Amino acid sequence: MKRQTKALGLMGLAALPMIAGSIISATAQSAHAKPPAPRRGKVVMTVLKAKALSKFDPKIPFTKRHRPDFYLMTKVSTKKGYQRSGKHKNKKVAHFNHKIVSRLPKTRLMVYTIRLLDSDRLVRDDVADINPERGKRTLTVYYEPKTGYVFGSKGRRLGKHGQKFTIKGDSRQHRASITFRIDRKRS
Repeated sequence: MKRQTKALGLMGLAALPMIAGSIISATAQSAHAKPPAPRRGKVVMTVLKAKALSKFDPKIPFTKRHRPDFYLMTKVSTKKGYQRSGKHKNKKVAHFNHKIVSRLPKTRLMVYTIRLLDSDRLVRDDVADINPERGKRTLTVYYEPKTGYVFGSKGRRLGKHGQKFTIKGDSRQHRASITFRIDRKRS
């Protein structure tokens, strides 16, 4: 019985290099596997509307010129420079449908900057307050493509992509609200 056990043990030791070799070759094959395909798709931020919550210009009797002439300046971290929207003259509520389309980034977060302005003819344009933080007028929004979450400027989670977000400013002068949506499109 002892001889049979020794023979089985010797056979096991003899087979060990063959088993180890197959394990090593299997791990070598998996190490040379193709890397994952790069992410495809686009992210679309759409500014739907802006609403004046306070006065922007002095009232002129029998006219509508005291209403704001809104336009947008928007920027995304994956592109250089601001994109300007068309002007909506003398409207308290401006419906924009202004879109910014960008590819999915290699970085973790996408940063969107939205500025709402009131066009004035002879003087400098007024920046509307659409940021809920005190002393800031421009709105900064963060989007994380991996999870689909949308965050405010202080890092507070607002929701997920596909939802509409309405954010109001906090100042007394040039106060406004803005409604936007962030969508992810697969291509």
